[in-house]
Amino acid sequence: MSNTLHVPSRNTGLLTQRCDPYGAESRIQLMGGMFPESMNGPHHWFCPNNADARYRMVCTGGRYGHAVANDGGSFKPYVCDGGHKGQIMALCKEHVAEIGRRQAGFCPACGFARHIPEVRSVLERIDWLQQQLQYHDPFDFIGQLKIQHAIEAEGHKMTEFYEQGITHRCPLVLREVS
Repeated sequence: MSNTLHVPSRNTGLLTQRCDPYGAESRIQLMGGMFPESMNGPHHWFCPNNADARYRMVCTGGRYGHAVANDGGSFKPYVCDGGHKGQIMALCKEHVAEIGRRQAGFCPACGFARHIPEVRSVLERIDWLQQQLQYHDPFDFIGQLKIQHAIEAEGHKMTEFYEQGITHRCPLVLREVS
């Protein structure tokens, strides 16, 4: 018979990690993984709080295509079943409130719709133009303006996709996961 006393631990084993809203403690995933880690900027921020629970952003879906066509008729609505899921994030209560308030209004998978070739083509052109602008001669103001105007023109195409119901802005909800 042993003389050691077994004392139960207070640790439930559920969650012992730091709050990780933007991937500083794990892998960086920009816009829910829509953009590669190589596009991450040089400044990294982290939350010093312990996580209270694990959450995931989930697309709610909905009915879209409310725009009116030039002939006065409306576009056929697009029905999004939703269900797109983001990565699981360990979050503190403060970040649950902040993300639910500020960043839950837009599902990247629905808004960028990279699975549609026309949309993907425009997004790739915007990415390419932004890279050109980043490495362009800083004293060539006319050249910079031309690139900025081209980026703006491509942005207008994205707006047209939205107005036609090709892309849409499904809201996200932050759901706790086990």
